[in-house]
Amino acid sequence: MATLTPLSTFGVLKFAGPEAKTYLQGQITSDISKLTEDAVQFTCQCDSKGKVISSFYLLAQDDAYLLIGFTQSLQASLAAFKKFAVFAKVDITDISDDVTLYGFDGDGATRLDNDAIAAQLPTEKMQLTRIADKLVFKLPDNSARFICLTSQSLPAENHTGSEQDWLVADIQAGIPHLLGNVSAEYIPQMLNLQALDAISFTKGCYMGQETVARAKYLGKNKRAGYILQGQLTDKVPQDDTIEMQLGENWRRAGTIANIVSSEQDGTTWVFAVLPNDIENDAVLRFKSMPDSRLSIHSLPYSVE
Repeated sequence: MATLTPLSTFGVLKFAGPEAKTYLQGQITSDISKLTEDAVQFTCQCDSKGKVISSFYLLAQDDAYLLIGFTQSLQASLAAFKKFAVFAKVDITDISDDVTLYGFDGDGATRLDNDAIAAQLPTEKMQLTRIADKLVFKLPDNSARFICLTSQSLPAENHTGSEQDWLVADIQAGIPHLLGNVSAEYIPQMLNLQALDAISFTKGCYMGQETVARAKYLGKNKRAGYILQGQLTDKVPQDDTIEMQLGENWRRAGTIANIVSSEQDGTTWVFAVLPNDIENDAVLRFKSMPDSRLSIHSLPYSVE
């Protein structure tokens, strides 16, 4: 089925000014000096302790840079970016209300505009194409999914997808978007960001860099991102705890980075942070729902 989904839970920040590039280089985990006009980077901003405030897509537009991220945590990044930009020649603007984001698959491209869009779609992961007033890039997973940023809003009859199911697909792809309550809770490796090429270990200093480097080179990190799924009858609180069964007892195992229920079949999908040595057949549940059960779903990439 051709799907086109407005991504209302995502926002866009714009960075402009003569020092926008150097400022971002000192704030994000990827190497912006390697960003080209026809590519997108998945990256994140950390606090001084190396904890991820939010993750986002980074792309260049003319003389500016755009960040596309999950609004719940992106707003925390906006505040942090502005705080540290006091002495830099950079203008930071939330342009979320001035643009529209759509998620779509290959078949849904024609619903954006016309057949010309489908003919010019990017073919490589994280490749960016400019089509008229539209910026289109392919996501880092193995499915044919794309995000479009445009100044136009399309009629409701063009919308054929569910944003919940789009977010489910992101979790299934191992793409971490942080809920607001866990902003600045995890270091990047706990969210598998190294598997998405979101961390440069050679670019030099940036906010939180020492913590991120220690986790890689000294083996300090003992947790990782996992994809969980379960059939639930009630809504789970975002701040719930995930527990693991040990004999007849249960103990705290991890936390929820993001959680979404599919509109198609009601399955609940979780991007969770758990011990990186947990067994695939571990019995897991939500603390607030003792009768719930969660199974571990295979990651679509390898994690070092």
